[in-house]
Amino acid sequence: MSRHRELERIADALAESDHGAVIITGRSGVGKSRLAREALRRARDDGWPVLHVAVSVAAAAIPLSAVAALLPAGAGLDDPVALLVACLDHLRTTLGGQRVVVGVDDADLLDPASTVLLGHLLQQRAIFVVATVATPAVPPEPLDALWRAGHATRIELGALDRGACERLLHLSLLGPVTAPAALALWDASQGNVLYLRELVLGALEDGALVGTGGVWVLRAPLRPGAGVAAIVRRRLADLPAHDRQVLDLLAVCGPLGADDMAEQFPAADLPGLEAREWIMVRVDGRRHQIALAHPLHGAILREGIPTLAARRMLLDQIDRVVAHGARRAADPLQLATWRLDATGAGDAALLAEAAVAARAARDNARAKRLAGAVLQTERHLRASIVLAETLVDEGDPAGAEAVLAAADDPAADPEVYAAWAVTRSLNLAYRLGRLDDAGRSLQAAADVVGPAHDGRLLATRAMLSAYAGRPREALDLVNSVDPPGRDAGPAAPPSRSLAWHVRSASLAELGRLDEAEELCRLAHTRPELEDGAPPAAVHLSVLATVLDLRGQFGAALDVCAQGQEEAVAAGDRSLSAVFATIAGWTQLDRGDVAAAIVAFRAALSETGPVATSDAVRGPVAGLVMATALAGAVDRPALERLTAGLDAAAFDTAGPVIQQQRALAWVEAQHGNVPAALTRLVRVAGRCAQVGAYTREFRLLHDVVRLGRPEIVLERLRELPWASEMTVTVRAHAEAAVRGDGTGLLTAAHRYADLDALLAAAETATHAAAAGDGRLRSRAGVLATQWLARCPDVRTPGLLRPVTTSPLSTREREIAVLAAKGHASRTIADQLFLSIRTVNNHLQSAYTKLGVSNRGELAAALRLGPVPEEDVR
Repeated sequence: MSRHRELERIADALAESDHGAVIITGRSGVGKSRLAREALRRARDDGWPVLHVAVSVAAAAIPLSAVAALLPAGAGLDDPVALLVACLDHLRTTLGGQRVVVGVDDADLLDPASTVLLGHLLQQRAIFVVATVATPAVPPEPLDALWRAGHATRIELGALDRGACERLLHLSLLGPVTAPAALALWDASQGNVLYLRELVLGALEDGALVGTGGVWVLRAPLRPGAGVAAIVRRRLADLPAHDRQVLDLLAVCGPLGADDMAEQFPAADLPGLEAREWIMVRVDGRRHQIALAHPLHGAILREGIPTLAARRMLLDQIDRVVAHGARRAADPLQLATWRLDATGAGDAALLAEAAVAARAARDNARAKRLAGAVLQTERHLRASIVLAETLVDEGDPAGAEAVLAAADDPAADPEVYAAWAVTRSLNLAYRLGRLDDAGRSLQAAADVVGPAHDGRLLATRAMLSAYAGRPREALDLVNSVDPPGRDAGPAAPPSRSLAWHVRSASLAELGRLDEAEELCRLAHTRPELEDGAPPAAVHLSVLATVLDLRGQFGAALDVCAQGQEEAVAAGDRSLSAVFATIAGWTQLDRGDVAAAIVAFRAALSETGPVATSDAVRGPVAGLVMATALAGAVDRPALERLTAGLDAAAFDTAGPVIQQQRALAWVEAQHGNVPAALTRLVRVAGRCAQVGAYTREFRLLHDVVRLGRPEIVLERLRELPWASEMTVTVRAHAEAAVRGDGTGLLTAAHRYADLDALLAAAETATHAAAAGDGRLRSRAGVLATQWLARCPDVRTPGLLRPVTTSPLSTREREIAVLAAKGHASRTIADQLFLSIRTVNNHLQSAYTKLGVSNRGELAAALRLGPVPEEDVR
C-alpha cells in the first residue's frame, strides 16, 4: 500500500539541504521496509543516485561489511581516518558531488565501524540516509543526534486502521472485499501489513478467500501462514521459560485475571511481556484481565502445545476458579468452555447457560459450539434457540428451521416456548418466505403459553404484518402491545425493543418519516430488552431507508456503513447483507449503477441459497434492475428472481415490490414499455390499498421516469406524505404533462441537488426535447454532464432525440479562454482576431451551450469557476 503522506514527507526532507536523514520507526510488520524501498525508488526516478545497505545480525559480526557498497575498490582497512577520506573522495569523484541516497534497513543492527563511517559521511553531507528501525530499538547515535538537532525527519508507522486495511485489500485483490471478510482479515492481522499479506496469501492458497460475482468472500476460517508462524516462533525462541508458560496458558484458556496470573507465575516478567506486545491488559471496571495481544499468536502457540498438556492446563484452571468460589459473572461461561475443551463433554444445564451467555455477548462461534454440545446429549429448547440463531446469522436459515422444528416441545417452560416460537416464525417468514407457516407457528404457541406471553407473540405477529407490506395492520397490532408514548423503564413490556422496530418500520412505510427517524435513533441507543429482540443495529436499517426516502442519499449510505460495521462485529452476516442491500438500492436511486452492483453482489455472498428468502429477493432484484439499467441484464440473477416470484406469499412486501420493479425495468429495457407500466401501476394500486405509501411512491416515480406521468400525476398529488424527493417527482410529472421545458429543467436541477443524478440526466434530456433554442442547448449540456457521473447507464428516459450543435474549433478555443477569465481584448490579441470576431464566436458558443454568461460557460465546459474580476 502506498503511504502518500509519508512519502511526501520523505521527498520534502530530501529536498531540504540542511536535512540528512529520515528515520522510519515502528513495530515489525507495519511496512517500514516497504515504505523505505518505495522512497528509494522515487528518489532514483527523480535523478538521485541510490544505494541500499544490507544490514543483518550476521553482517554486524564483520566490520564495515554492511556498507561495502560505499567503499572504493582496494580501500585499506588499517587506517580508519584514511578510509573515511578515501570513501568521501570516492563518492565525490564518481558522483560529481551529488549526495547519495542510502537506504539502511534495520539500522539499529549496524556494526560500530559502519556506524562511524555513515556518521562521517552524514557530517560531510555526502549522503542522505533513509533508515528503518524496529521499535523498541533505538536508532544509531549519528542518526539520533541528527534528529535531535532538527536535521532529520522521524516517521512513526503504526498498524493500519480498518479503513486503510480494507482499501489495501481492494487494491491488492483488484476488487472489493465483503465487510465480514475485511473485518476478519483486519481482526486477525490487527493492521500489521506483513501479517495481512501472509493471511491473504494463505487464504487464497487454501481456497478460504474466493472471488465470486465481482467481490471477494471469506468461505472458511483464516489460518496463520507459514511465514507469519516462522516470524512468531523466532520471537518465541528468545523468551525465558516462565514467560513462555504465561503465553501458553493464555493461548489455551483465553483471557485470565491479572492477579491470578501474577500468583501463578511470580517469576514471569508480565510488564516486559506487555511492553514487547506479547500480552495486553483489559480493564473492566475494577477487574484487570490479561490476554494475548495478537489473535494470530494464540493459534501459533496452540500448535506447539501437546494435547495432554493443554488438557492439564484447562483442568488445573477449572480447579483454581472453583476453589475461588466461581463467583464472577463470566465464570460459568469460562468453566463450561474449558471443560468442553478438556473433556469434550460437560453438564448440559451448565453448557446451555454458557451458550446463552455467549450468544448475549455476540460470541457466535462459542455459542454455536456450546449449544451443539448440549444437543448431542439431549433435547434442549433453549440450546436449540441459540444454535438456530447462530445459523441464521451465518446465512443458513434452512439449517436453523431444521433445528427449531426438531426442538418443538409444548411442555417446555412457557417463556422459553414463546421465545422459540418468535425465533422460528421470524425465520420462516423473513428468511424462508413461508409467511403462512410462520403465522401457524405463532398461533400454535399462543394456544399453549397463554395470555401471559401474548405481548411478545402479538409483537411478532405485527412484525410479520410489517414484513408483508401491511403497515397499518402492523401499527394497530403493535400499539395494542405497547401503546405509543409509554415511558421505557423497569415496567416496560418485554416486547418493547421488537415493538419499536415494528413501529418505526410501519411509520416509515406510511410516510411518517419524522416520527420514524426519531424512534429509530432512540431505539438504537437502547440495549436489547428480551430474548428474540432484534439487535440494536437493525434500527439503523429503518433509519437508512427513511433518509433514502427523503433524498438524503449520502446520509443513508453513512448509516448503512455504520449498521454493517455493527452487524459484522456481532457476527451477524444476515444483517450485514441487509445493510449491503439497502446501500445498493440507495446507490441505484443516486444513479451509481456500478456501486449498486457491487453492493448487491456483496449482499448475495452473505445470504443463503433459498430463492424465496426476503434476504435473497432484495439483492437479486437489485442486481437484475441495476444490470438492466446498465444495458446487460444479469441472466442468472433474472432466472433466480423469476424462480422465486411465484412463491412470494405477500404481494406488497418490500422485496416483492423490488422484484416487480426489477421486472418492469427489464421489460422497459427490452422495448416493452406498456407491459412495464401495467405492472408498475397494478402493484402501486395494491400498495395504496394497504397503506404502503412509500413503496407506492417508488413505483409511481418509475412510471414518471418511463415517460407516462399523466397516468400517475393525480395520485402523486394525493400522496398522504411528503419529502423533498416526493415534491421533486411531483414537479417533474407536472412539467412533463404540460410539456414545460423550463419546468423540467428546474426539476432536473432539484434532482441534481439531491444527488439523484440519473433522474436529473433523464429529466434534463426530456427538457431538451421539449424546449428550443438556448433552453434546448443548456438542458442537453447538463444532461451530458450529469450522465457522465452515471457511467454505463442506458434507460428509456435517456433515449429522447436531443440534438445540440457542437462548437466549432474556433468557438471552443475562444470559449475555453473566456471561461478561464481572459477578457475579449486579451483573447483577440492572443489569437490575432478582432474583438468583434471574438465576441461573435463567444455569443455563438453561448447559444449552442444554452448559457448566458462566462460563469455558466465555465460550468458548461467543466473548467471550474471564472475569476471574480470583470472580464468583459
